[in-house]
Parts: sequence; structure tokens; C-alpha cells
Amino acid sequence: MRALHAAALLALLAPAAGAAHEVTHEIVYGKAVAVRARYAGAEPLAYADYQIFAPSDPKIPWAKGRTDREGWLAFVPSEPGSWRVQVADGTGHGLILSVSARAPAVPPERAEGALSWLVRFAGAVLAVVLVFAGLAAVQRRRRSPA
Repeated sequence: MRALHAAALLALLAPAAGAAHEVTHEIVYGKAVAVRARYAGAEPLAYADYQIFAPSDPKIPWAKGRTDREGWLAFVPSEPGSWRVQVADGTGHGLILSVSARAPAVPPERAEGALSWLVRFAGAVLAVVLVFAGLAAVQRRRRSPA
């Protein structure tokens, strides 16, 4: 009978033990993709190793690192598609997830670039004109009797 009670108690505790090994995550999209890994009890996977794999090369890590003390990692995808993120602590806890990324935003050409080139060119032309005007003034002074 005691064995039956022990087995029943073990059966009741088994789901709790399984939940202790569970790792949850959240994903935040913005200019970068941020992923937070936590144990089932909401404690972060602090300083856990991670690897990120790009859609175009799923065998070689695109990035490696460690999560911060709150379990966060972040990256800016260089191409659209499904990115694989793997996070693992030293005790065998971890997760592998697929993160969908859109194409990276390409900034429009800025007018300041063209304007700054024009300003630099005009400044160079003005400098050349002033040098020649100065040389002409010196030449006139030398020719005129004092």
C-alpha cells in the first residue's frame, strides 16, 4: 500500500518537475528583434549562451553571444525570412525558436548628402577665386609706383 501511495505522490509531482525544466520566451519586434528567455517560474535565463542563424545559411551562426542578466538578446536582421534562435544555459535548459523577420528598412537617400557635396564644391571654387584675386592684388601692388 505504501508503494501505491508513493507512486501516486510521484505521479502528482511529475508535472511540477517537468514545468521546472520548461523555458518560455517572448519576442519584441522593432528596429531590432529582441528575444527574452525565462524559466517556467519567470526567472530569466541570465547570461545563457545563444546562437542566431540566418535564413540564407542555417548551418553557420550569424551571431553568438550571451543573454543579459534579464535573459534578453537582440539582433537586427540583415535579410527577410525565418531566423533560428537557440538559447541554452549550462544545465541543459534552453529553447530553439523561429523568428520571422521582414526585409531590413533601407533608408531613403538623404538630400543632405547631395547638398553637402554642393557646399564643399562651392567652397573649393570660392577658395580658388580668392587665391587668384589675392595674387592679382599682390601683382598690381608690385607694378604700381609707391
